[in-house]
Amino acid sequence: MNVFEPKILLALALLGLKRHKLISILTFFLILIPVAIVGLEKKPVYASKAIVYLKANNYSTSSLDSRVHPPRSLGIQLAILKSAYLSSKVVASLPDKTLRDLEVNAEYTNYEAKILNLMRSALGKPPIIDSPQQKAAMELRNARMNFKGVGPGGIIQISAESQDPKVSRDLVNAYIDVFKEISSNFTTEQQADLDKSLSLQILNARSLLNKSERDLDTFQSKNQVKGNDSNQIDVGNYYLEESSLLSNLKARRGNLLLTETESHPDVIGINDEIEEIKRKLSTLKHITSPKGGKIDVSGPEWENFLVENVKMDKDLLAELEQERSSIRIISDSNLENMVVIDPPTVPTVPKMAKGLRVIVLGVFMSFGGAVGLPFLIVFFRKPVLGEDDLTALSALPNLANIPMIPKKIIPKQNRSKILRVDQPIGAQEFWAFQKSFETLYFRLRQLSKTEKDQVIFFTSQTSGEGKTLSVTNLALTMAAWGNRVIIFDTDHVRGKIAESMNLKNNYTVDAFFTPGQETPPMISWDESNLATISLGERGPDFWRTTDGSVLFKGFELLRYQATFILIDSPPILAAPDLLSLSSYVDGTILVIKNNQSLDKEVLQTESTLKEHHFKIMGTILNASKSHNSSYYAAYAYTPKMPVRE
Repeated sequence: MNVFEPKILLALALLGLKRHKLISILTFFLILIPVAIVGLEKKPVYASKAIVYLKANNYSTSSLDSRVHPPRSLGIQLAILKSAYLSSKVVASLPDKTLRDLEVNAEYTNYEAKILNLMRSALGKPPIIDSPQQKAAMELRNARMNFKGVGPGGIIQISAESQDPKVSRDLVNAYIDVFKEISSNFTTEQQADLDKSLSLQILNARSLLNKSERDLDTFQSKNQVKGNDSNQIDVGNYYLEESSLLSNLKARRGNLLLTETESHPDVIGINDEIEEIKRKLSTLKHITSPKGGKIDVSGPEWENFLVENVKMDKDLLAELEQERSSIRIISDSNLENMVVIDPPTVPTVPKMAKGLRVIVLGVFMSFGGAVGLPFLIVFFRKPVLGEDDLTALSALPNLANIPMIPKKIIPKQNRSKILRVDQPIGAQEFWAFQKSFETLYFRLRQLSKTEKDQVIFFTSQTSGEGKTLSVTNLALTMAAWGNRVIIFDTDHVRGKIAESMNLKNNYTVDAFFTPGQETPPMISWDESNLATISLGERGPDFWRTTDGSVLFKGFELLRYQATFILIDSPPILAAPDLLSLSSYVDGTILVIKNNQSLDKEVLQTESTLKEHHFKIMGTILNASKSHNSSYYAAYAYTPKMPVRE
C-alpha cells in the first residue's frame, strides 16, 4: 500500500493533532488573527450588473468585403471587451469622481512592477512609475470588472464593484458605451478603407476599359480603310505592353506585401488586375501563330479578342461600382454589435462583504495550517521514540519493551555476537532483557487462553528492526517453559536462524509442504523443544508455486506436532507474496525498533495487514528505553507450563 493512501494520510494528520495540540492551536490563531484584522478593515462592496448580447461582427456585404474584413467571432469580441486597450479608453471617459474612487480605494497591487523596481533600484536605475491612468486601467481589469457568459450565443454579464453604488453603475455604463463606440468607429473605418480601395480599383478598371476600347477603335478604323479584314496582324507590340504591365503589377504587389498582408484591399485589387491580364495573355497565346520572329493573328480573331477584352473590362468596372454602392448604403443599425438586454442599476444591497469573505477564507486557512503543520512534523519527523510515542501512534497494545543491550557485554558465539536469553550474562541490562521476553510469553499465553493463537506471524516495516532477534529469543523462552516451538524462517535473503541456532531439528519446507506426500516426518523432541524450518532451495517462489491445499495440510501437520509456530517473515511491504498467509496464521505481531521505525511506515504496515485480514495481536518495541514496572508483574508466576502432547 502506498504511503500516500488517503487513510494513511488521515491517520498521520490525526496523529499530528494528538501529539502537537499546542502547535496546532498556536498555528490556528497565528493565521486567523492577521487575516481577520485585514478582513475587518474591508468596507462593504456594491456590485452593479448588466446583461448584454454580443453579436458576431459581420458587416461584409459581398465576397470581396468578406475577404478584406472577415467576421470577428464572439470569442474575439469578448477578448476586446476584456482588453487593456478598452480599459484605457474607459478610463479616459470616466468622470473625476470615479477616477478618484479607483485611486483611493484600489484593490489591485501590481507585485510584478514592485519586484521589477526593487531589481532596478538594486542596479542603481530609476524606478518605473505608472501614470494614474495606467493604474486606473489595471484596477479596472484586475479588480473591479468581471465578464462572464450567462447564456448561449454571446449573452454576457458585465459587473463592476465599488464601495460607492453609483460608481459601480457608472463603470458598467462606461464599458458598454465605449465598447459600442469603438465597434462603430472600427466598422466605419473598415468601410472607409474599403471605399477608398474600391475607388482606386474603379479608376484602374476605367483605364483598362479605355485602352481596350481605343485598341478596338484603332483596329476597326484601319480595317475599314484597307477594306480587307483577312490579313494577318502583328500583335507583338501589344503582347509586350501587356507583359510589361503584368511585371509592373507584380513588382507593386511585392513592395506592398512588405508592409501589408494578403487581405489588404490594395493587395486584393492588384491581384485581381494581375489575374485579368493573365487571362488576356493566355487567350492571345492561344490564337496567335509566331512566324519569323513575329506574333501574328488573323484579323477576325484579333477583332473578337479586342471585343472580348472590352466586354470583360466593362463587367469588372460594373462589379466594382456595384460593390462601392452597396458599402455606401449600409444602414446604421448594422454597425451596432452589442445589444443591452438588462441595463445596469444602482445597487441598494451590498454583496457579501469582501471583509467577510476574507475572514471566512482565513478560517479555512487557519484550519488547514492547524492540521497541516502538525501533519508535516509527523510526516518528516524522527522515528518512533519510546512506548508513549508508539501508543499515541497506534491503538495496538504494546506487548513488550525489549531493552537495548550494549554490544560489549554480548559474548561471541560461532565467531559472531548473538544476543540470546540463554546466555550466561550477569549484567543488569541482560536480566531486564530476559524478563521482557518472559513477560511477552505470559502475555501471549493470556491472549490465547483457548490455545487458538498457535501460529504467530512476526513482521516489520523494514529490515534491521530486530524481528529475528525477537522471534529467536521468544522461542527460546517458550521452550524453556516446556513448550514445543517451531521457528518458520521465511526470509530467503537474511534468514539464517537454522545456522545461528545450530539445532538438530532443522528442516526445509520440502519435508512438510510437498504435494502427494503420504508419510510426512515426525519431529523428534527428545533432545530439544525447538525446531526450525527454512525455505531451502525453494526460495521466494515457494509461496506462489505451492497450492493452497498443500499449505493448509502442512500447517495442520505442524500444529499437531508443536505448541507454538513462530513465523519469521521478511518486511511485509517488501514481500507481498506472504500476504496470502493470513488464512493460515492465528495472530500477527508487528516488530518496531525504537528511534528507527518511521511513523508513516508503521501505519502503512498496519493498514496493509488489516486490509489482508491479519489479526494483529500487538507490537514489540525493540531497543526500548522505557521503564515500566508493569512488565515485571508476572514474574511471581514461576511454574513451567506443561508440555502439550
